[in-house]
Amino acid sequence: MTPIELDAGGYWGWDRDGELPFVVEMDAIALLTLMESALRGISVYELMTINRPGDLLNYLRIRLVRVQADISNIFGKATLERWSSGDCGEEYLPFIIFDDALQLEGDDTSPEARCWRAFRATSLWTETMLALSVFVADIQRQVREMDDYLVQGEIARLDAHRHRRDYFHAIERHCIVNRALDESQNTGVSLLPVLDELIIRANVESVSCPLTNLEIWRRLVEEQVRRSESAGISPQVAFTLSGPDGGISAPYEDWGGDVHIPYEGACGADLFIKPTWRRVFLEADARGGSLSDIVFSGGSIPELGYVCHYLLTQEDLGPLRCASRREVGEGWVLYESNGPYERNLRSKS
Repeated sequence: MTPIELDAGGYWGWDRDGELPFVVEMDAIALLTLMESALRGISVYELMTINRPGDLLNYLRIRLVRVQADISNIFGKATLERWSSGDCGEEYLPFIIFDDALQLEGDDTSPEARCWRAFRATSLWTETMLALSVFVADIQRQVREMDDYLVQGEIARLDAHRHRRDYFHAIERHCIVNRALDESQNTGVSLLPVLDELIIRANVESVSCPLTNLEIWRRLVEEQVRRSESAGISPQVAFTLSGPDGGISAPYEDWGGDVHIPYEGACGADLFIKPTWRRVFLEADARGGSLSDIVFSGGSIPELGYVCHYLLTQEDLGPLRCASRREVGEGWVLYESNGPYERNLRSKS
């Protein structure tokens, strides 16, 4: 994965005023980040479907080192700016963009394109792609051996040609040097122990979560898929999950899950993780009441999903008459309703 400098050899331009340099830098950092991503349980399909040496060209990137203006101008300012500020990395171009721009065009082939195609015909490319293929095959083996419920399910669907991406017209491949989910949205990692405790309870059949943390969504979707497969029913009926209205980056569909993304606002659920922006109705607190009265202005309406038996919040509401209170995680408070459990009927039919 160490960047290597490629000297395509000197060539004579149209004006024949001397030999011109053609030196670029190439690396496969995007392939490394894809493999790291798959070992975290995301982008598994993309990695496991690398079957040909040519597939690996999608994960190479090029940086211009010593080239003439003719080569730089092939891409034009707009293209260079687009890719230099994109996922490929500053000042880099995806190899396939670079390579496609330097094709043979008969008598109209430019000197720089002819130079590059001659370089591409050398054994370097075969040897490099074969070496990378061996490396990828080893990582694919490691992914297959992962003790991870969601990864094993995804591989099983892939092997049976039942993965949802098997039915796309093409495999999406991306030259991305950083596939990590947005760590700035990582709020809530300290909730993992209490989530593990709550989501296996019989009175938690639905969860509304405004967070985008990858591990949180892996736990939620794993529980959803386990319940779905055990009961032989659809994921949302088995365990109703709702996310934030801005969506989530976690590939829950690849994992076999289903998450409802509301048009705006937040959906109700047995376990409601309160967004920081959402107000509550403390004036409705009363002995003999329920958390649904606190969370929803009109109280509980099970048919619409307006129920809440557990409330996780970063806003400490203090003691409530209608619920018990426990500090959990780092700066979070868990409230459990004192009233009887009301089943959330939304998405249950």
